[in-house]
Amino acid sequence: MQRRLIEARRQLDHISKRLRHPGQQLQEQAQRLDDMEARLKTAITSQLKLHSAQLATHSATLEACQPKHQVARLNMTNQQLSQRLQRAMQQQLSALRQRLKGNSLALNTLSPLQTLGRGYAIIKDEQQQIVRNSEQLQIGDKVSAQLGKGQIHCAVEAIEVTNNDQ
Repeated sequence: MQRRLIEARRQLDHISKRLRHPGQQLQEQAQRLDDMEARLKTAITSQLKLHSAQLATHSATLEACQPKHQVARLNMTNQQLSQRLQRAMQQQLSALRQRLKGNSLALNTLSPLQTLGRGYAIIKDEQQQIVRNSEQLQIGDKVSAQLGKGQIHCAVEAIEVTNNDQ
């Protein structure tokens, strides 16, 4: 009997070691619940940060693609190009004015009016055809002479024919 009693005590000790107090079990489960809650909060926070970063990236991309920004950029580019075109046109116009002035001076030196101003005359017959050769006229023909300033009307009184091979 004593042996049985010792054996029963051993079993009781063994079982009582395995058997935990309900308060302790509740405390362990509460601790596990707290740990799991902390891990869940960390996971949710991490996911929120990730989604927040993705949202910010997508928002920035969307903002950059909005037509109002493109229109603003294109308006600025248009304004810059317009200013460049205006400057280029002014430069070209100035260069063309200089060229026109030079050509005008060159033409002016060749102008028949300049020649007339130096004392020459343009002779025309009665049909207003320019007389280039004395053989085109006869004595008594009426001619007009355009001078540098003014015009005179004349009658041919004499004709001298010269033999110039020039």
